[in-house]
Parts: sequence; C-alpha cells; structure tokens
Amino acid sequence: MVQGGNTRVNMSAGAASQVGKAFASMGKDLESAGMQVSGIFEEAEKQHNAGQMADYQLELDQTMSKYQEEMSANPNNALEWRDGFSKLMEGKQAELDKRSVSNKLREQMQDYLKGFSGKGGIQVSHTAHKTILGNASKSAEVR
Repeated sequence: MVQGGNTRVNMSAGAASQVGKAFASMGKDLESAGMQVSGIFEEAEKQHNAGQMADYQLELDQTMSKYQEEMSANPNNALEWRDGFSKLMEGKQAELDKRSVSNKLREQMQDYLKGFSGKGGIQVSHTAHKTILGNASKSAEVR
C-alpha cells in the first residue's frame, strides 16, 4: 500500500518499481529535451549577435564615410580632423554604453569599436598629413 496526502493506493511492489522506472525514464527524456532547447536558444543568440554585429559594422562604416566627406569638404581644417574623429568615436562609445545588449555582444562591439577607431584614426591622420603637405606645397608654389 502506498500512502500520500489524502490518497491511499494499493500497489504491488512490481507495479511500484515499474512506475519508478517510468518516472526515471521520463526525467531523462525531459533532461534531454531541455538540453536540446538550450542548444536552440544558444544558436538563436549566436545568430542574433551576428546580425547585430553586422548592423553595427555597417553603422560605423557609414559614420566613417560621412566623416570622410566632411574632411573633403573642409580641407583647410586638416589640423582639426584628428580631434574631430576622436570626439566622434567618443560619441560612438557613449552610444554603445547606452545600448541594451547582452554582455557577450557588448564585448564584441567594444572590441570592434576599438579596432575600428584605431584604424580610422590612422587613416584620418594620414589624410590630414597628406592634405597639410599638399596645402604647404601649393602655398610654396604660389610664393
């Protein structure tokens, strides 16, 4: 006899054993299903993060393109370009800090922003030096 709560059930030892095995088997099945569901969520997160990173990379590329247009439109401000780019990247860092993303994705975005900022800064500096030398050369020719 098995007793629990307000219920009494007459059950043989063999039947009780079978019920116990069935519950154990069901527990293993649920555990396996849980692992599969967990794997699905991890894969979905990975795909989501990849999409978010692609969007972020495009956003930074567009930002750089706009800044290069601004530099081309103002060649006499070449000495200020590097400072302007640094301020622009600080703004992008502040925007990133405000975004609601997972920690893992935030780290990926931070790493990408650091690399992008360094590479972009070198590019801006190179363009500025080239422009300054070109302006100086033109000035010397005029004199």
